[in-house]
Amino acid sequence: MNTTAPQLSDAFRLAELVSIDRPFPSFFRVTMRAPDLQRYTEGGMHFRLLLPPKDRTPVWPYIDETGRARFPTGDDQLHNPVYTFVSVDVAAEQFTFDVYIHEGGRITEWMRNACLGDTIGINGPGGGTMPVADKIIMAGDETALPAIRRILAASAVDVTGAAYIEIGAPEDVQDLKKPAGVDLQWLIRGRDVGPVQALIDNHSNLSVGNPPFVWCGAEKSQVQKARAHFRDTLGIGTDHSYLSGYWRLAKPTVI
Repeated sequence: MNTTAPQLSDAFRLAELVSIDRPFPSFFRVTMRAPDLQRYTEGGMHFRLLLPPKDRTPVWPYIDETGRARFPTGDDQLHNPVYTFVSVDVAAEQFTFDVYIHEGGRITEWMRNACLGDTIGINGPGGGTMPVADKIIMAGDETALPAIRRILAASAVDVTGAAYIEIGAPEDVQDLKKPAGVDLQWLIRGRDVGPVQALIDNHSNLSVGNPPFVWCGAEKSQVQKARAHFRDTLGIGTDHSYLSGYWRLAKPTVI
């Protein structure tokens, strides 16, 4: 019988909770410690948190006999939502990220109940490459705010454009580093038009010959509206756009 422990995936790290702060009413700012974080500074701004099922011994991503990374399935399946780095400090072996607080969210509940020193898995990096363009127009809600912040902070100083961000209350407005030529608009849910509609209303006529980069991360049905407008109607291709449904509105239960 082969009792050798499986080789863990190179993309996996076991991270230890260092601190949880709440700089804004709707967000946790989380700092964690993990070894050898250099790979997380390259190849994408996103990573996955890996949360095992309750009351089960964690089974982490491993390398199978063919050399491929495998994730556990069945009773050991991991909850693996995507998050965006705020910062990665390779020398200090620490990284930070924000968690949007929403009731019923498994990561929200883990953060509320976690103690300093508790561990959770991470895997990555993956996806979320930085747009490279002279002009960028963006839209998103709280779930996309960390990605929008990273993109604006990494953009060249002469980039122009606009960003429409929906939040639940004025207290969640953040001071974002951005190029001076990018117009940043905070939209309050229930008071202002939604971010996708604002994006469409303010950018209904774009030059297909020299389009801006269109970036949108929001609820799935809203992103479908953006895709219909910018890709289907205006003809902006995937090389000049990133349109991603970050979450899906639950359908009401019919009794």
